[in-house]
Amino acid sequence: MQARLFLKPYLPYAVLVLVFLAYFPCLKAGFVNWDDDVHLSNLNLHEVWTSTVNYTYIPLTRTTWAVEHHFFGYDPFVFHFNNLLLHLAVTALVIIFSRRMGLSYMAACLAGLLFGLHPMHVESVAWVTERKDVLYGFFYMAALLAYLQYLDSRNRSYFWITILLGVLSICAKPMAVSLPGTLLVLDWFRRQKLTIRTIFDKLLCAGFLLPVAFVTFFHSMNMVEPAAGQGPLIWAWCFMFYFFKFFAPWPSILFYGFPQARYIFYLNIFYLNILVFLGLMAALCLFYRKRWFVFAIIFYFMNIFFLLRFQPFLNLVSDRYIYIPSVGLCMLMAVLIENIFVWSQGLRIRGYLVKMGLGGLVIVMSAMTWRQCEVWQNSITLWQHQLKYDPGRARWLAYSKLADAYAAAGRVDPKSGRFNHIRMLYQRAITLNPDYPESYRGMGKLYSSAGDLQRGQEYYRMADRDGPKFLAHRAF
Repeated sequence: MQARLFLKPYLPYAVLVLVFLAYFPCLKAGFVNWDDDVHLSNLNLHEVWTSTVNYTYIPLTRTTWAVEHHFFGYDPFVFHFNNLLLHLAVTALVIIFSRRMGLSYMAACLAGLLFGLHPMHVESVAWVTERKDVLYGFFYMAALLAYLQYLDSRNRSYFWITILLGVLSICAKPMAVSLPGTLLVLDWFRRQKLTIRTIFDKLLCAGFLLPVAFVTFFHSMNMVEPAAGQGPLIWAWCFMFYFFKFFAPWPSILFYGFPQARYIFYLNIFYLNILVFLGLMAALCLFYRKRWFVFAIIFYFMNIFFLLRFQPFLNLVSDRYIYIPSVGLCMLMAVLIENIFVWSQGLRIRGYLVKMGLGGLVIVMSAMTWRQCEVWQNSITLWQHQLKYDPGRARWLAYSKLADAYAAAGRVDPKSGRFNHIRMLYQRAITLNPDYPESYRGMGKLYSSAGDLQRGQEYYRMADRDGPKFLAHRAF
């Protein structure tokens, strides 16, 4: 007992150390040919603050890259190390936030551990491009803490600090547009009365955030065509997909495809998700007095809402989108586990089983996170993994990107088996999707580098035949 009391103050640090160790393979990773090249170019500060990248306005995130590049060049270790530091900082803020929301010391640390180790967060940490997630997450969680301080002290300065942190967060990633709604959730949880002042505060917060978010919306609103009559089905499927994936995060790939019509239970999948969604809403009404359950679901909904799709385009869902929305679910899981511990007190065998179960959960999550970090070591490992687990939604893209990665690994001898392997990958990509220009462009570069300029130019002309028609393929 004395040892437990002595170690208790060090528990949050132990959580951070464990998270750091689980993500350690990230520090050995390089850049990948999935938007890292696009995001890390044009890092002039004027360009950063006056333009978008891949249709997204993220000036603060790009500024951090510009600073790193200025002092360290394109050293991947620096970029990955700072991503990991930011994730550790967000994990620490989740622990503090959980404590301020009323969780016990142990439950708060457990919530932070679940958040920090969750395999779905690897994409946000191990992918340099997703500095957006960990940076916006840091300022977002800090904004929530500032708002809680405002509710406790009624010091108006903390409300303005909340808005300032919210602006910094949305300048890192547009997902922070959900902040005013999340503040309303905190009002409800803290049993604040809904008054004109509280509504005005949220509108004021939205007034600062929405103009920044609109830049991204304006540039991306024409990227895809709406799905006629399918919007509600797709929306419900997205909502439940993220929810289920949180509890069953394997396999974890770069993007998950929209269920295809050729599958036998195509429509049943959507109708089933509608029913499950309605069942979850009914559970909210039925268990409305279970405040942690209600808080977790509403927090998740409020932060995932703006990412739920109505269109069946390629990048329908990805792990990175659940980074902050998962915070409430991690807190709910911590509450449930703590209740199980309380239930097992006084029964030695039951207590041992509960501790072994928790230990096993931590080990499994750590191993899955470590393994997923190894997937992000380079472009070859990334696309090989995608091809292994992608059921077929976008294999053409994975084939093309894997061929790019092999071609960029060094000079290709036209008489070698490696040349034929790369050519075969490009050909598979073209066969699966004849309308993707980058596959033709890669094939053209391959033949040109091998000395066959005539065939290379032929493929280049095929790549440019429809030009802007394929810009939507970059909208991930």
